Amino acid sequence: MGGIWGLATATVLENIPVEVRGLAGGVFQQEHAVRYLIATVINVYLVPRTTWRTLFRVAFSLSTFAAALQASLPESEIFLRARQEEEIGLERPIQSKTRIFSHEVGEMHKRHWRGWIYVVLLASGFGLLSHGSQDLYYGFLVANKIISED
Repeated sequence: MGGIWGLATATVLENIPVEVRGLAGGVFQQEHAVRYLIATVINVYLVPRTTWRTLFRVAFSLSTFAAALQASLPESEIFLRARQEEEIGLERPIQSKTRIFSHEVGEMHKRHWRGWIYVVLLASGFGLLSHGSQDLYYGFLVANKIISED
């Protein structure tokens, strides 16, 4: 699903209540695991009966469907409201927004620096585990005779 997933996630997250965005964001980030699960099922059940190209055809079909679905959705209320504010001049200048954001991030680091370090280390560890499993996935399939090295 590649580039479509991030946009679809952003669209969903801006349209759900603020209170559940963290939980919903975590659920949507499970896409990597689901993608590998789908690829494994296709590889185990369809590829031996057809050809390896089946895996790519299914992935292409799912990505095309997701792109078409995303393109057919209307713009979100938040986006339309922001565009309307920009047109009538209620929008703050970008330098002002950047200054406010930088100040808020600085204040967050001052108040919650221990939690920030913990989250950075935790996210780095999850990233290492995730990419480690992605890099080793092909070797796992070959070693377990799920696919051949040809």
